[in-house]
Amino acid sequence: MKNEKAVLGIDIGGTNFRMGLVNETGELMNYKVEGSHVLVKAENDSLENLVKCMETYLAENLNGILKGIAIGFPSTVSKDKTMVFSTPNLNLNGFENVNIAEYIEKRMNVPVFINKDVNFLLTCDLAMLNLEKRSITLGLYIGTGFGNSIYINGEFLDGKNGVAGELGHIPTLNMNVRCGCGNVGCAEVYASGIALQQMKEKFFPDTYIGDVFAEHG
Repeated sequence: MKNEKAVLGIDIGGTNFRMGLVNETGELMNYKVEGSHVLVKAENDSLENLVKCMETYLAENLNGILKGIAIGFPSTVSKDKTMVFSTPNLNLNGFENVNIAEYIEKRMNVPVFINKDVNFLLTCDLAMLNLEKRSITLGLYIGTGFGNSIYINGEFLDGKNGVAGELGHIPTLNMNVRCGCGNVGCAEVYASGIALQQMKEKFFPDTYIGDVFAEHG
């Protein structure tokens, strides 16, 4: 609808990159998904590639007024929700130690909100499942990696620096495989989409990954 107000929602995953417009009634419009490799191109840094993807998408799909942009990263994010600290499952050049929210706001001329993707996921689940009044809610999400979100008494647990409660990067006893984050024995190395894919290829090469548990569990 012309002149309709909308927010651009972006999910940057270790495997896929998704964009969609959400109108004032919460309806998702013009959903688009493609491989996250589109952000990793030699000729530009990933942050600039992200902005160009947004500009192209909006030129093709926005038929109204853009009110803001929300971006979820599969990453540890600073407490003030402006910077990305670490993205082990995706090589995003140009994101580290940059005020991403400020950079994109200046380019797109709208407010920009960034957060861990799992915090956005749990925000949605809290509303859809009527869990907002619960004192403590844990969200556990397996994608390319393993992400989790902790919601206590109306707030997400971020900790002093914004990286509290990262269960996927807690060391596992007697395990020594190196994680993409650089540490050894992280839980994500053994419990994640990547780990499942490796297991499937080794033991069940002819089984579709979505059927591994049903057929071999």
